[in-house]
Amino acid sequence: MSSWNDVNFTNLKIKFGKAMSKTLGSNKDGSPIKVHGYGWSQLSSIQDMFRNYATKIDLHEKFKSIMEHTNIKSIKLEYNGYGDDGCLENVELRDENGAQIHPSHIMRHFYMHTHHGENVKPETVINYSLWESDEHTRSLRKHIEERKQYLIDMEPEAFATMDLEDWSNGVVQSVLDLGWSIHEITTVPGSGERGITLRRMQSYVYDEFTHFDTRILQLMYPRVRKDEWENIDEAFYQMLHPGWQNNHGSQNYFKVEFDNGKVKLNVNQETNVMVQESEKTEVILDETLSKRFQGFLKDIFPKKKPYENVELDISLKKDQPKLKQLHDFITDMLNEKIERKTEEVE
Repeated sequence: MSSWNDVNFTNLKIKFGKAMSKTLGSNKDGSPIKVHGYGWSQLSSIQDMFRNYATKIDLHEKFKSIMEHTNIKSIKLEYNGYGDDGCLENVELRDENGAQIHPSHIMRHFYMHTHHGENVKPETVINYSLWESDEHTRSLRKHIEERKQYLIDMEPEAFATMDLEDWSNGVVQSVLDLGWSIHEITTVPGSGERGITLRRMQSYVYDEFTHFDTRILQLMYPRVRKDEWENIDEAFYQMLHPGWQNNHGSQNYFKVEFDNGKVKLNVNQETNVMVQESEKTEVILDETLSKRFQGFLKDIFPKKKPYENVELDISLKKDQPKLKQLHDFITDMLNEKIERKTEEVE
């Protein structure tokens, strides 16, 4: 049975749950319980270290489809945190000449009720924000505002008897006449409300990538699946230091460069609490990492069959030598270049 505390490599699980539960207790003298000399915070750091290793070993495979089926040669992602929150704020894609790759389309969204109901009034039939200031969105917003005003100006009796579904279909058609295309229509079950997602080719660069917008990326690179983009985003979140979003937050970026089937990963993480700490990491990832790792597992688990899953538990004394071997092997295999700096925050 898996726990959120477990660290999962391919064919290897490191179990932390039992050890970390123990460290939440106290000895008879009131001192915190330690497991093999480790307290809770130390175990948490070890857990984070192994999770980071597991992510990096598998990262090359996650980029394989992008290297094979796109013109992307580098990706830079920025994650910033502040006040117990944080998110991916910018994605920068570049080609082999270093030119930035912009979204091919813009996407816009609005909602419409298609049936009368208790809370459906002329002013609530259409819901939208459409705050973007490009000319196409301004034109779309003006058009929808006119449709909305048409309903507001109707006599109550006429509104109560009109066919909202037929009217909303007419609105959609009129939007298509403006040069937009339907990307997706969704229906909220039981609400009678439709979500309309529109798309349009960018005639000039207005929208940039602020996240892995899989709707647009799949239009640009149809041979890369939606989940492959999402897996990359998830992998980078896993490599952020714990607490990256807390207090005064942090500034973090990951940059990957593709060259001859290899992935060069640069990580820069800066936290600002009582001191400003920065850590820069550079590592080259290729397809041999996972093969070498599987070879290592075979060496320390000689009875292990191919593709058989094995476990190590940090709470068990008998597993400590193998965990030490695992740490030393991965450290040597990745051969990361790490630069750390600490400065007082004024």
